[in-house]
Amino acid sequence: MCADQHLRARSLIKMDLHNFFHTIDERQVYRIFADLGYAPLLALELARLCTRQAHNGFPHPTRFLVRHQRHSAIPNYSTGAIGFVPQGAPTSGAIANLTVRPLDEALAALASKHRLVYTRYADDIVLSSSGPFDRRMAASLMRQARREVAGCGFAVHDRKSRLTPPGARRIVLGLLVDGDRVRLPKEMRSRISTHIHGMEKFGLRGHQIARGFPSVLGLARHVDGLLAFASDIDPGWTEDLRTRWRRTLLRDAAALGAFTPSDVYRRRDDIAITAYEIKRTPLG
Repeated sequence: MCADQHLRARSLIKMDLHNFFHTIDERQVYRIFADLGYAPLLALELARLCTRQAHNGFPHPTRFLVRHQRHSAIPNYSTGAIGFVPQGAPTSGAIANLTVRPLDEALAALASKHRLVYTRYADDIVLSSSGPFDRRMAASLMRQARREVAGCGFAVHDRKSRLTPPGARRIVLGLLVDGDRVRLPKEMRSRISTHIHGMEKFGLRGHQIARGFPSVLGLARHVDGLLAFASDIDPGWTEDLRTRWRRTLLRDAAALGAFTPSDVYRRRDDIAITAYEIKRTPLG
């Protein structure tokens, strides 16, 4: 849905927020809950449940250190370092979006002023234009965007920031947006097909070792996630691959050890595996 906003754009400005989640600290999360009306102590408890305590200089050598603890109302709550929002936690996405809302509003206003489309998905910022757009305009916009980003306490990852000019391949969030619909890039299709073929030929265990995955279950969930992603974009292309993947998983179920095929499919009711299906599915 995010990538879809940039269909038929002629030019893209892509920017990346450096250490996006790790930039958001416990105090900002506390303010989110306090602004929602939670009592101070409860807001603190919720903030600490949703953050991870900084340690050994990670994610920043000094930013998360607590220098003044003598005013702590509850001594047992004192700590040498405040927390930060961990990447991958189920709460982190929503918390980050609430924290970064002022930046979204500022960049959306900047985009509207120049008749651009603005989107942000986590740390990926995209501004697109369907009209004339040159490098001088792009450089000016990127400078203004950097100022807005810095003013909100974040930093732009310069190595991942670029202008995609007219005629170049336009990709947003790993998806092609240079046609009349969002499409999977060729390299993504090849990556998924290679996984499926490799597991069919060498089995889950053999493919896991060849590809350097730490466990068979990790490989299985990785491939299942890729197929779920691809199916959302191009269900017709993915249908046969999902059938082949399911057959391979059932054939090599013993390689999962203490886990079962349903542990891989546990969140997708549409292809939940039943005992009857296992019995009837051809394994050739």
